Amino acid sequence: IHREISSNLTTAILVSQAAIDALARTAGCIINFASISYFEPQMPMAVYVAAKSAVAGFTRSLALELAGRNIRVNAVAPAAVRTSENVSAMGAATLFVELDHITDGVMFLASSAAATISGHILPIACNGWTRMPDSRSRSSPGSPMAVPRAWLTARSPPARGVARGRKG
Repeated sequence: IHREISSNLTTAILVSQAAIDALARTAGCIINFASISYFEPQMPMAVYVAAKSAVAGFTRSLALELAGRNIRVNAVAPAAVRTSENVSAMGAATLFVELDHITDGVMFLASSAAATISGHILPIACNGWTRMPDSRSRSSPGSPMAVPRAWLTARSPPARGVARGRKG
């Protein structure tokens, strides 16, 4: 239990706190790593789901606290990532999130295209997942539920979460 909480929640808190002063000088952003299980819990992973859900809650709360200092705080929430351990445990037929999917999400949240987005947890999944937290729509099977490539160059991306200290 302590290892799961420490490696997920405690790390996010300590790294964020260490970066706040420097980020305030540069209008930077913090991007944490939650999990798709924040939106749809999985079993048998109760402690992991609790830790990653706490990271998502911390991200949303910190976004509100730091809005006045011009620091954006968001998180990516990937599904199962392709690693040799996950392939062995879940099978090669599983549609895994690739590292490029996560990188795309992080790069988007760090970009100027996301300048008005703070307090958002961005789900990243491949498998026909899921419900978005505020809709019942599904992605098409096998397509990444990460950031559409068009958003990476968009001037006004769809904003969710907190925009400059206001709920969006």
